Amino acid sequence: MSTNFTTTFTHRGLRPELECHTVCTTAWGYHLNAGLEALLTGGAPAPITPDTYRDVADTVGAQRNRAG
Repeated sequence: MSTNFTTTFTHRGLRPELECHTVCTTAWGYHLNAGLEALLTGGAPAPITPDTYRDVADTVGAQRNRAG
């Protein structure tokens, strides 16, 4: 079984001119890496829950700040 694949996700309606574009793009990246990628590679997924959303927001904010 091949382990090489590409998946494309589209957040319909999310456009670069929207104020939330950078935050949403970074958050989706986090969500997919921390959740879906971990699940597919045998790791422990890290879903966003009421108990973890503040830590996730801090992580996403730090990633966004590094990205400029």
